[in-house]
Amino acid sequence: MRKFLLSARSVVPGLLLLMGSLAATAQAILAVQKPTPDFTLTAQDGTSVSLSSMRGQWVVVFFYPSTTDAGSIAEVKAFQSDLSKYAKWGSVLGISTSSAALQKQLALSTGATILLLSDPQGTTSKDYGSITATSGTASRNTFLIDPEGNIAQTWTGVTPTSISSQVLSNLSLKPPVPEVKPVTMSLKPPVT
Repeated sequence: MRKFLLSARSVVPGLLLLMGSLAATAQAILAVQKPTPDFTLTAQDGTSVSLSSMRGQWVVVFFYPSTTDAGSIAEVKAFQSDLSKYAKWGSVLGISTSSAALQKQLALSTGATILLLSDPQGTTSKDYGSITATSGTASRNTFLIDPEGNIAQTWTGVTPTSISSQVLSNLSLKPPVPEVKPVTMSLKPPVT
């Protein structure tokens, strides 16, 4: 028992140092009014979506762990049910480390037309300080990006069923974007 305690005592300071450096990195990435890291990811319909193509509008980017857990499904449904309320500001993007095929299954099962993007290597999730080190899945964080491409607001460790209303409350204080064209996908199969 004593050997375990000695070994735990020597490991704990190292873990605390590592956790502190990870938190510092995430804080630097998540800083409000800093430019957002650009990304190009595959959506559930197979198209490539770049954040930079949405400049000039407000963009909500929410990260969620997987396409199969109840919290992620509830979060996608919450954003989808509020989608029309976002229309005067811009677009909503969901990102997880699940494949595009699994994102498509989630979209079909929930009726989601918001873009659900696949980040299979977790690169974008890491860039946004939104990766869980132990599982390699995305952390449940949400970012509001302003029309110039800067982070306007961050929410970390969010509650899936209430985050959309929190974002809308914050957005209601922002000026709408004239002639905004929110990016969504169609659930209808393409006509051939």
